[in-house]
Amino acid sequence: MKKLCVIVLILILVSLTLAGCTTGDTPVAEEQPDVKASVGEQPVLPQSDGDDPVLSLSGEGLAWPADLSLSQLKKMDAGFVETEYSARNSWPTFRTYSVQGVLLTYLLEQVGITDEATLITITAEDGYRATFTREQIEESRYNFPHAADNSRDGEQEVPAVLAWSFVGDKYESEDALRNFVGQRSPSDVNTVVAVRDVCSIVVSTDPIESWNSPQYEINESGTSVEVTLLHTTMDSVQLYYTLDGSTPTMDSSLYNPSATYYQNELIVPIQASKGSTLSVIAFGYGKNPSEVITIEL
Repeated sequence: MKKLCVIVLILILVSLTLAGCTTGDTPVAEEQPDVKASVGEQPVLPQSDGDDPVLSLSGEGLAWPADLSLSQLKKMDAGFVETEYSARNSWPTFRTYSVQGVLLTYLLEQVGITDEATLITITAEDGYRATFTREQIEESRYNFPHAADNSRDGEQEVPAVLAWSFVGDKYESEDALRNFVGQRSPSDVNTVVAVRDVCSIVVSTDPIESWNSPQYEINESGTSVEVTLLHTTMDSVQLYYTLDGSTPTMDSSLYNPSATYYQNELIVPIQASKGSTLSVIAFGYGKNPSEVITIEL
């Protein structure tokens, strides 16, 4: 009887060994990437002083979503910044703000922004929101002391900030969150994406769309040409153009200096000579620039 038990045990062990050595078409589970591992070790967030959370950070682009109080934000010493911002609105008028707050990039690092993160949406308590591409938050932007003169003189690079204190020409606030981004050029309208009373930041991994390309209408008169530019979302973009065939940038001529619902009379057709090469691009927040359209006049 003992011999029979030993034989059975040996047969079981042999069968298990053979099963473990099989190298046929047996599927092997793929190792899944660890999103949290890709952003490093989770930082220890500052302790709250007992005040209620005022900011929700969430979205599939964050490894460690969190709800933070104002006291926690103010204790992020490594991300603290105090600086000035030039600001242009859609009228257009120009202002300068002195702010104190936390670097937005630093704040997002503390909650584990992932490599896959693409879009950042900042929302106010009243529902107003602004969306940025990740590049628009991280790229070089500036404070232009002479923006009203469309001049880059004295420009200073400034980061994107979530401010709890700011003072401007007509506005000031303490302990109410507002985001600030610098301008890419003196004509860049950046106040439309400065959200007051911020309560939420959502980081997504959605694909980034591009703005639609501008359209145009041409009227000829002798040797001159008049070009009217059109766009499906004119008040959400800024149309920049050149007349020498070069690729327009945000330092090129601006077609629509005001929103259509403010000073529409400032938006006038482009006057050019026959033989000119008109190139136009649409820039705006939350999407990539449009393709450049080129028109031989």
